Amino acid sequence: MRDALGHLALEQANLSASATNYVRHFCLDHGIRPFSDTRSGTGALTADWLEENGAEPARLLFFTRAIAI
Repeated sequence: MRDALGHLALEQANLSASATNYVRHFCLDHGIRPFSDTRSGTGALTADWLEENGAEPARLLFFTRAIAI
C-alpha cells in the first residue's frame, strides 16, 4: 500500500510539472507573458497558472463564476 501511494504521489508531481511546462511553452510560443506577478502597463497579454488540489467540481465552479463576471 505504501509503495502504491508513493507511486501515485510521484505520478502527480510529474503530471503537475509537465502541465506547468506545457503552459509555459504555449505562452512563449504565442507571445504571451507567462506567470507575471505584476502588470506590465503595456497592454501585453499575460497568463497565470493556478493549480488546485481536491474538491475539483467546487473549485472549477468557483473560478468559472469569477472569470465570467
